[in-house]
Amino acid sequence: MFNICKKSGMFPIFSTMPRQPRFDDDEFKTAHCIHFQSIKLFSWIIPEFIFESNQTNDNKTRKMAQVLDAYVNKLVNIVTGDGRIIIGTLRGFDQAINIILDDSHERVFSSASGVEQVLLGLYIIRGDNVALIGEIDEDMDRNMDLSRIRADPLPAAKT
Repeated sequence: MFNICKKSGMFPIFSTMPRQPRFDDDEFKTAHCIHFQSIKLFSWIIPEFIFESNQTNDNKTRKMAQVLDAYVNKLVNIVTGDGRIIIGTLRGFDQAINIILDDSHERVFSSASGVEQVLLGLYIIRGDNVALIGEIDEDMDRNMDLSRIRADPLPAAKT
């Protein structure tokens, strides 16, 4: 999947999940990709070790935990496998990359109206539903006028 996405200038959206799909998985055939420029623009965390085929899933999960540890108590943006975008302060995570967010909200995008923010508060996201995690620049986020942003919601990753 990585090579197919890379040839088209894209990244697989499920790339931070602990288990990489095999070529014959249905997940492989229907996975969504995002453009490299989007990753640079929004500072998504997609460490290169995720794509190293010689590592076990345990090693990948351990390294992902090390990466996530740097973002504890920081504002993060999480894109889930079902297409939701959840913003909150990362308070913790476990070995399965289950995420605990505090002061969280979901941003619901619409092509007809501005971004709606649904307050969630303290929130847990299952690790197998985490697609992407990125740190948010709080000053830039605070200065964005979300009511003027129009976009279609992300589709759910098909399994």
